[in-house]
Amino acid sequence: MLRKVIASFFLLLFLSLTGFLIYSALKPEILPIGSFMPELNYLTETGQKQLEPDSSLNTIIVYFHSKCDYCQYELNVFDEFLNKFINNRIILLTPEEDFFAKEKMNSWPSLVNSSKVFWGIVDKKEFSKTFGGKSFPTTFIFDNQGVLNSKLFGEAKLDKIVSELQKKYGGPEGRVSGAN
Repeated sequence: MLRKVIASFFLLLFLSLTGFLIYSALKPEILPIGSFMPELNYLTETGQKQLEPDSSLNTIIVYFHSKCDYCQYELNVFDEFLNKFINNRIILLTPEEDFFAKEKMNSWPSLVNSSKVFWGIVDKKEFSKTFGGKSFPTTFIFDNQGVLNSKLFGEAKLDKIVSELQKKYGGPEGRVSGAN
């Protein structure tokens, strides 16, 4: 009798797990490659803004948290090598409601002083629903028409980001400067 109960339990567990895996595999991706830039409101130091393509620049969106070590590394790399991103704008979004109040941006002076870098606070649930990204950092690369070309989940080294930009545009000229 006990063996039948245990066997039934494991059969039920196996079927449930299999069903969940099938459901997960068949569920459509939230923001697949080739999608247009979704509408998303975010708060800047000067007020509310909405994501929209910039016809003259590619857009790199980085979703980060200032306490995340990988995020800090990635932002340090952007800060140090900002000059490599010629025809790109960078939008740095965080769910930290007190981000501007604590002046956490001061850790990245080049990013703060650039006219092509924008900082924003975004609702965590809204970002996850719109972009599908839940991990920190997550990087999305859109072309100047607002088409998603690449998604990088987790820490992305500079050469990986440059490589993703070069894949789409065939080389560094006019898009990024250098490869490291």
